[in-house]
Amino acid sequence: MSPPPAVSSQVIPQTPRSRVLSVGVVIPTTGRSRLTAAVKSALTQSHLADEVLVVVDGPLELIAGIPLPENDRLRVISALPLSGKSATRNAGIRHLNTNLVAMLDDDDEWLPTKLELQIHAWEEASRLGVKYPVIGCRAIIQDWPGRTRGIQPKEVIQPGQRVGDFFFHRRYVLPGQGLLIPSMLLCDSELARLTPFDESLRRHEDQDWLLRVGARDDTSLIQLTEPLIRYTEDAKGASHQPGWEDSFAWVMERGGLLTPGEQADCLLCHTAQRALVNGDLKGFLVVVRRVKRMGGASRKAWLWITAGVFAYALVDHLATAVRRVRAAIGGAISTNSQLRPLGRPAPRRPRT
Repeated sequence: MSPPPAVSSQVIPQTPRSRVLSVGVVIPTTGRSRLTAAVKSALTQSHLADEVLVVVDGPLELIAGIPLPENDRLRVISALPLSGKSATRNAGIRHLNTNLVAMLDDDDEWLPTKLELQIHAWEEASRLGVKYPVIGCRAIIQDWPGRTRGIQPKEVIQPGQRVGDFFFHRRYVLPGQGLLIPSMLLCDSELARLTPFDESLRRHEDQDWLLRVGARDDTSLIQLTEPLIRYTEDAKGASHQPGWEDSFAWVMERGGLLTPGEQADCLLCHTAQRALVNGDLKGFLVVVRRVKRMGGASRKAWLWITAGVFAYALVDHLATAVRRVRAAIGGAISTNSQLRPLGRPAPRRPRT
């Protein structure tokens, strides 16, 4: 894998905003400190965005201590009541007065030419007759301390490829496939209003939106091969995600947008894996049995979840060993505390 491109700190010549196209950016936030970097990356694009809209999921006090640049293209609004990322994105899209919209999560960052390259691709697709082009890209993956982990996805979505096939059909046992998140996207504001994010979902919200958009006959999903964002994987957040039940219900409800094989692979590689992460072995078995009855799961999906079972067993074994060691140490300390101090004579027993 080639190393990710270096991000230059020099001033980048900026392309004037198009007289025909206007571009707005929606940044939903719950007040994470990384919001500052996200906003700066949106304001310093080589193609200037007409408006950058930070939408707070809750009261404005959530971002009171977070420094934001002073810029006449930046607005901050509140999406009360607290209602989740999908509702916050929809609120931001409704407040924009631009032809195009690009979305950016508050813990991700754009590389400086992200908007410029995507707008060029949007214009090319429009010239070819696509009413609503949806332009994506690839991502430089980094962890929370900022260490680069690689570039994903390994393969971009191909012309004519089903969105469900791109997301869920398992091609690799190792991670790195089917990544396409809102921070990567640019599309028509009209399309985003016609096909809003489903605010009732607690799982698969982004994939659900792209599945419904991809099912339209007036859209085309194009993913550039260039990595144009820095996507932060937050390992701590994984344990706080909803359980397998939400994922299972979504897969069953969206059966019309997925083939049986895509459903089965999704259940194994996302739903059953979520049950394992949460330590819900009963839920894991429920999902696996359902997949066996359905059939159609790929061999690599079975290998993926088998590897997950071994990883879970290893982690569980180590955790059990640690608990036993701690218990033994605690018992030894308790026993020693009951021993008489050194150098002090033992009390004499009274004569009978």
